[in-house]
Amino acid sequence: MHIVWPDITELLDIIHSNNGKVFLAHPYKYNKDVTEILKEVKDYVDGIEICNNPSSREEVEYLYKYAKENNLLVSCGSDYHGDIDYNLNDEYLTEEMINDILSWINK
Repeated sequence: MHIVWPDITELLDIIHSNNGKVFLAHPYKYNKDVTEILKEVKDYVDGIEICNNPSSREEVEYLYKYAKENNLLVSCGSDYHGDIDYNLNDEYLTEEMINDILSWINK
């Protein structure tokens, strides 16, 4: 059996044609410089998860600013794994951030 993986642009077309959004989850969790990761995925994502456990206030603010400057959506805790001690650290979210998240979710 031969598996053929679709090209990234084909995947994006499938997701978008089904009203889906593509997000980069927890950018600080990879063993790579976050600015490099953001640069690499910028053309392929609709948004960035700006707050995930554990996140620092500085990380959240940096990701939010980057998203705003690059016209990307923002999400928060989008890939919860069910840990009992899960803490979203939502105290780092400003009212503006929360409103931006809710604005596209409620469309």
